[in-house]
Amino acid sequence: MATLSQPLIGPHTTQESDAALSLKRGYEALKGSGSVAFQGFGGEFLKGIGLTDMGNQWMSSAYTRGIIMGMDMNDIDERIKGPKTWEEVDDWKGALAWGINSVADQIPTLAMQFAPAIAVSLLTKKPTLTAATVFGTIDFMNTAEVYSQLLMETGESRPNVAMGTGAALSALDIIVPLLVIGA
Repeated sequence: MATLSQPLIGPHTTQESDAALSLKRGYEALKGSGSVAFQGFGGEFLKGIGLTDMGNQWMSSAYTRGIIMGMDMNDIDERIKGPKTWEEVDDWKGALAWGINSVADQIPTLAMQFAPAIAVSLLTKKPTLTAATVFGTIDFMNTAEVYSQLLMETGESRPNVAMGTGAALSALDIIVPLLVIGA
């Protein structure tokens, strides 16, 4: 007779490392902010062409997705056992754990920033197009993050503010990747 490894009812417990949870947290943040921005910008576009009800539905969906993203990330944060901030680090083991978790949290974002640029570079061998791809990807991701934060903090859709802030952040973010690709 087979036995169940997880209960049928109640919380399912799994043994995930802090690094795996940090990687999952980074993925959820990336996926969530992209989804919120897509739905929010789509809603603004629909309202702009006169489809107000449909646009409002998309905006509501964007806000709901932001709430779900926050809940998912809080759930993951609660399951991480190690230090989450530098102030929580007590010794070298904590510093190592914090460093590994911080890097793992950024891997999904870095992968999405560089994957399109690497593909364009391999396909076209044109550094200018590769640099434009890096900038465009970083700009989209910064704009999506700013937009989702603005929507969740204020409850207002502010695409112009998000685009302007995202572009400014991207200009600052692009310096290091361009140096790496140029080398």
